[in-house]
Amino acid sequence: LETDQPQIETSDSGLYQLKVKDSFGCTGLSEKHFLSIYTTEKPILQWPEAPNTCLSGPTELFCSAYTKKYWHNQQTCLDSSSESLAVINTGSYYLLTTDEHHCPLRSDPVHLSVLPPFSIHESPQGHLCSGDSARLTGETTSRLSWYLNGQVLSETANTYYAKQAGTYFAEVENEYHCKAQSTTFTLNLYSLPQPVIAITGSDSLCVGEHNTLSTGYYNRYRWYRNGIPVSAAHDQSLDNGTGGLFKVAVQDDHQCLNFSPEVNIALVIPTEAQTDKSGVNFLCDTDSLEINCLNCADLSFNWYRNDSLVSES
Repeated sequence: LETDQPQIETSDSGLYQLKVKDSFGCTGLSEKHFLSIYTTEKPILQWPEAPNTCLSGPTELFCSAYTKKYWHNQQTCLDSSSESLAVINTGSYYLLTTDEHHCPLRSDPVHLSVLPPFSIHESPQGHLCSGDSARLTGETTSRLSWYLNGQVLSETANTYYAKQAGTYFAEVENEYHCKAQSTTFTLNLYSLPQPVIAITGSDSLCVGEHNTLSTGYYNRYRWYRNGIPVSAAHDQSLDNGTGGLFKVAVQDDHQCLNFSPEVNIALVIPTEAQTDKSGVNFLCDTDSLEINCLNCADLSFNWYRNDSLVSES
């Protein structure tokens, strides 16, 4: 191999010797060196789920042909020289080792995505009252795709506010197109209760009179007068002796809450009778006294003497 360089590069096995010639034309030979070039093969990594690289849980990488193993994730040595490597996180794994001739070997990297199933939490749990929404939250920090009855929804946030009945689940996908699906959750939608107030008695009360307000059977009650809760009024009926706008809030078996329409109870304040007399407080037994009602023109009235009825209008 003729060259004017003091070194050569070779990839062939053989017996190598260096011959040199000095300026006087004298030649010299080096010792002979036998060079063996060994053909190497890349280590092949294996795992139970191979060739699938999208994993729903931890797995184990192994390579059985070599004695010394140095496992890596990306450029980080994992400080593990065991026969196999437990993989619990997503990463790009490879193996550095040497063969029986002490030639260094490196496997091709294997990218494994570990995406275990995750849960979704809901509030309130399991039911939804008409007009409300349930807060669904994925137990992951990744952006999610939400599904209702198998159809993808437009929302991709970690939290979704559900307003429809049906079966929900979420799905996460990483940059390697590996997907993990959450547990499913079924949301039931219940109609609101529709309470109506019934009045036993009159809807117009004179001072001192009472009536009874009542509604249907529900789990809980709260009565209101003019928008303010009536003290200690938590029963199906309300004994009432005053006027105002009354309504009742009820809660049913599904914890759905709704108000009744208001009813108006009128409280009638009686008119005070006004009378006159001729100006004397005593009479001779042959005299008489005229007493007049001054404001009875549009009223019905009764006259009383010593609390006994004398006449009716």
